[in-house]
Amino acid sequence: MKPSVVLTFLLFAHLSALATDYYIANNGSDSNSGTASNAPWRTLEKLSAELGGPSGTWGTITSGDRVFFQRGDVFRGSIAFAAYNNNGITFDAYGAGGKPVIKGSVPITEWTPHSGNIWKATVPQRVYFLYQGGTAQTLARAPNSGHWTATSASSSSLTGNDIGASGLDLVGANVCIREYDWQLNRQVISGQSGNTVDWSSAIGGTPSDDSNVYFDNKLELLDAVGEWYWDAATTTLYYMTDGTDPTSLTVEASVYLVGIAGNDNRSNNAFRNLYFAHYAQEGIRLMGASNNNTIDNCTFSDNFQALFLSGSGANVQNNNISASYLQGVVLANMGNSTFSNNTVSDAGMVYGKHRPDFTGEFYSGGIWLINGNAGSVISYNTVSSTGGMGIRFNGSGVIIERNSVNNAMANMDDGGGIYTWGGNNSSYSNTIRYNVVSNMTGSHNGTPPGNIVNGIYIDNYAYNITLEKNTIQNIPNGSGIVINAGAHGCTVTGNVTHGCSRGLGMYDWLPGQSVYGNTLSGNTFYANTPDAVPVEIASDDNNYNVFAASDNNFLINPYDTHVVRYLWSSNQTFTLPQWRTATGFDMASVGTYYVWTFPTDYSFVATNDSPAPAVRNFSNVRDLNNMNVTQVTLPPFSSQVFIDASNLSPLPVELMYFKGSKQPGHQALLTWQTAGEYNAASFEVEKSEDATTFKQLADVPAYNSPASYKFVDEDFSKDAYYRLKIKDIDGTFEYSSIISLQQGDHHALAMYPNPVVNGILYVQNDGTEDWVQLYNASGNRIKTLPLGQGLNVLNVQDLPSQTYLVRTKHSVVSVFVQNH
Repeated sequence: MKPSVVLTFLLFAHLSALATDYYIANNGSDSNSGTASNAPWRTLEKLSAELGGPSGTWGTITSGDRVFFQRGDVFRGSIAFAAYNNNGITFDAYGAGGKPVIKGSVPITEWTPHSGNIWKATVPQRVYFLYQGGTAQTLARAPNSGHWTATSASSSSLTGNDIGASGLDLVGANVCIREYDWQLNRQVISGQSGNTVDWSSAIGGTPSDDSNVYFDNKLELLDAVGEWYWDAATTTLYYMTDGTDPTSLTVEASVYLVGIAGNDNRSNNAFRNLYFAHYAQEGIRLMGASNNNTIDNCTFSDNFQALFLSGSGANVQNNNISASYLQGVVLANMGNSTFSNNTVSDAGMVYGKHRPDFTGEFYSGGIWLINGNAGSVISYNTVSSTGGMGIRFNGSGVIIERNSVNNAMANMDDGGGIYTWGGNNSSYSNTIRYNVVSNMTGSHNGTPPGNIVNGIYIDNYAYNITLEKNTIQNIPNGSGIVINAGAHGCTVTGNVTHGCSRGLGMYDWLPGQSVYGNTLSGNTFYANTPDAVPVEIASDDNNYNVFAASDNNFLINPYDTHVVRYLWSSNQTFTLPQWRTATGFDMASVGTYYVWTFPTDYSFVATNDSPAPAVRNFSNVRDLNNMNVTQVTLPPFSSQVFIDASNLSPLPVELMYFKGSKQPGHQALLTWQTAGEYNAASFEVEKSEDATTFKQLADVPAYNSPASYKFVDEDFSKDAYYRLKIKDIDGTFEYSSIISLQQGDHHALAMYPNPVVNGILYVQNDGTEDWVQLYNASGNRIKTLPLGQGLNVLNVQDLPSQTYLVRTKHSVVSVFVQNH
């Protein structure tokens, strides 16, 4: 063994031998040694003193030591973790029972009557929050619930009929006002005149004239059971009950800011199996370069924030974080850190709740990563019911993966379940993958309605963001995915959106904020809400064709034929053929096979949110290529949209091909061939000049056996689109694919069947084409074949099952090959 290795081993053994275990329990005494479970300390004040105290001096407890809290006990106060030697210390639990509870509240037991059902008690410390029976009570407010509506508002005043009608003197109270869609502001009222109040510090935004507002933190507003107020001048706490003497109740006042407070460079520590509650700032706060800390299997409930961590190398896992009043967790300047397998719920769900002494702007959320660095991973977390954004982050090299975000943005707007903002070059080269975001409606709550709550939101100037195989469901008032205002270079691949007003939105609303250079492939954008569309684009520069290179997507709109909506001074909509013609994009993308009337929708999403592949077995199910599916294997954390065909009539016709050719004398010959017909009624031939609005030309009776059909359009004087409406005897129907026929003979070409199910693709060439090329889903050319006049037979049995792009000199067609 080398001498250096021996020295290191001996040094480690020496330090381990010097390490000391300390114990703290309700039945202990601060005069005990604290170094044995039968001689524990009693108070957090003693523990803080041995940790160096708030002054930050050298403490008795040092690197390698462990501190154990007795399970089942409750400890009140704050732990000052600020000494220079506070590194490498473990905080944990011992004994039997529930997790030891570390509380920022004190019990209030000595009450006297004040007036009516209002009681009072002397509390020398500032009271931030109040609890009765473990339930948070309401700071005295007007109105007692809901909001008043301003008739006019500015950055420093507001007017509302309810203000004067209430008869209340609101000077000295706080006003909570919606400053922006995504942000609230609290100010102290400095003046009042009739229906108008004002405050001295102008806020950054200008609220809308119909803003919803409320007022709190003044004794005159205390008029409802469960409301409270603390008077700083007299240190008196007031509390209104239903008449019950609160001496007989369990009333606790939050008076401490932080559970464990660490200054800079509190590193290599571990916090396990502890319960933090009732803190007016954070349960655990470790700031500056506090690196390599572990927080494992802790519970945080009813804190302003559960955690505020700064530094790198953190490992935060298996924690339960609930009922935070602002954000659940804030992680700042983190690199090579993991936040995983945690549950964050009910963060910021009480609209406008803040500390009584706070003024300024604020907004709520679940997990907030500020300036994340390479190696920062937020994964396998469950985030549910957040007033603001579920996961908000910025930085570089961050990975957000395999999280479930449900019911985010419950009382805010203009945000996302997962959100990043790239202003000042602050978010780039990040990855968002395999997440499930669902059930978001947002709340305008006194702001102009904008329908801008989104599943995954890539905002201002974020770039090189990868969005891969995320599932976004049930966002009826917003988009599944948004790329906004200067965001660029993003890769959006393999994602599924379902039940969203827009599957994907790309917007550059202001000059100089162009969205460009993005790539879309392999996504399913299923638009199944009223007035929904798979893709929506807005541009002040009229440059929708530079937003993103797009292909091999499912662009599904079961209530309309439009797949893209373009917004600006003159709005446009595009069918899939029109979109291809206008941009050259989505040549191999797939459109809608079934069209229904809202609210009918037989689609559903099969999701696998486990880390292992999952097999799903089906009966009477079709995929979006209109192929029957009996079994599918879903990769980990993936999803796929299917059609439940159990309520659909069997396909009345197996259509082999539908094609057209120009004839002399401004005529068009349409022909089609069936391989089988079952209870078919007729074929309605329809024609359109724009592939959007169709008119009936004829109704051709069906033979109800395999047959060939033809129809001559006598008025083929300009380019046209044709389709067949295939009708069943029970009144149901389906459409064939749309074919286009131009005046130039070189376009007289048809390919069938589609899908290809027997390995043979027929190409009827009645024009001037002389070759055909096949491209796979990745855009790689895999075949080039000669093409002769008349019927060509192409063998594609060697190709994997997928959608292919079939290209000739003058046309491009997408064909799905199904080989067994």
